[in-house]
Order: sequence, then C-alpha cells, then structure tokens
Amino acid sequence: MKFGYMPSFEIDLISEINFAKESTLPSDGAPFLQSKKEGFDFIEITLNLKLKEYTDKFLEDIKNTLNGFEVLGHIHWEIDLSKGDEKEIEKVFQMIEIYKQIGTRKITIHPSSGDEKNILEIKENNLQALSKINNFCRENKIKLLIENSEKGCFTKAATIKNLVMQIPDLAVTLDVGHANLNSELDEFLKFSDLIQHIHLHDTLDKKDHLPFMNKDNLESVVNKLKSINYNNSITLEIFYSFKNNKYLPLNLIEKKELLVNQQELIRTCFSKNTK
Repeated sequence: MKFGYMPSFEIDLISEINFAKESTLPSDGAPFLQSKKEGFDFIEITLNLKLKEYTDKFLEDIKNTLNGFEVLGHIHWEIDLSKGDEKEIEKVFQMIEIYKQIGTRKITIHPSSGDEKNILEIKENNLQALSKINNFCRENKIKLLIENSEKGCFTKAATIKNLVMQIPDLAVTLDVGHANLNSELDEFLKFSDLIQHIHLHDTLDKKDHLPFMNKDNLESVVNKLKSINYNNSITLEIFYSFKNNKYLPLNLIEKKELLVNQQELIRTCFSKNTK
C-alpha cells in the first residue's frame, strides 16, 4: 500500500514536495496521534490552470526536488469536457506534457457534467474527449484514470463503469468521499478490478474533503477496502475541517499535522484484522 497527499494551490509546490518526502509527526498530540512515523510514498499534483507558470526552469526545479520521488497527476476539475470543445482537450494535452516532463506515470481526470440539460449529449462528449485523452496518454506511456464526481451525471458506479469499459486500458480513481455522499461506495466496490487509485477523505453534512475525526467511520471504510484486497495507491485529499460548526479551509500547520496523523491512523487500520 502506498500513501500520498494532494497539496493546495496557494502553497509553494517545492516546499510541499519536500514535506511529502520528509514529513514527521508533530509533538503536540494531534487527533489520533500514533507513535510510529512513516513518510509519504508519493505526492499528487493538480496543475494550476495558468500553465504559463510552469516554465522550463520551474519544471526543472520540480524534477530536481522530486529526485525520483513518485508524483501522480490530477487534471484540474474546471476543465470542461461536456461540450466537445477541442480547446479544452488541448489544455489537457498541455497538462499531460507537463506531467510527463516531471516523471508522472499515472493521471486522474474528472468527467464533466456541464449544465446537465442534455445528459446523453454530455455523456457522449465526455466519451469522445476521454478517448482522445486516453490515446494521448497511451502514446506517452501514462495511465489515465477516471474519477467519480461529487455531483452531476457521473456520480453513479454504473455510469463510471460504462464509461470506462468503452475506452481501452482506462481505469478508475475511486473518490471514497464522493461515493459516500451519493451512497454509492458499495456499488463501486463491486467492480474492484477496475479501481487502481483512491482519493480518501471523510464527509459530514454533505461536505467533503474532511479528515476522519470519527475512528469508527474510518475503520468502516478501511474494512470495505480490505474486503476487496485493495493494495494500491491512496491519496489523502484533505482541505477542510469544521470549526464551531463552520466548514472552513485548514491552515498550513493544521493541514500538515492532520495529514501525517491521518496517514498513520489509516496505516494502522489497514494493518488490523478485519472485523
């Protein structure tokens, strides 16, 4: 099992890579603090839509900082594949080229629900766009994975499976939080052979990207993943918490403490015998 995390846009990417490579446990007793420390195995990067920021010099700095450390790619969720717009597909190609330069071999992309006024047309546009993107990835020896959405017409397991089965060598990134928001986790696990990556975070009151503050919730999810013998990569996708009943973004210190402790808690849950 490999564990990584997804950094926020507003944080310096070089420092985030260094944190992923060298993270240590905090000493002030964050939630579910574990005594054993293990660093992250990879980092999953979402490129900013302003691709001009990724100059040759910046990409060389990223590559040198990674120094062989595994990096996964995540296509920005605002890319819109629902209208068959070739300009949007070209943006994805440009992102894939950048990912290739820094050594990425696995990329996750969201299908796009658009305005949902014509579901059949939207699904067909996504199918055509993702087929082109997948072909581009295969030419560059990169694995493409489709992520289930939080809302819209790509939340159901059956819809994602149907899409994936129509495109050669495509696989699934299972976003556990998105699946739980739509009561679809058990349905996704029925085609476990297609799941090659996981985004893991908790949900509460229809909000996601939260840490697991309830140990029972985490153990329930982990036991389900263990039941399908999942043993691939897991990205912690944690950006928010509830403070005084308000859904707020985590600050840098809070996030790093939670990420390290959540990883150790999850590793411990996976090492236990399934109940």
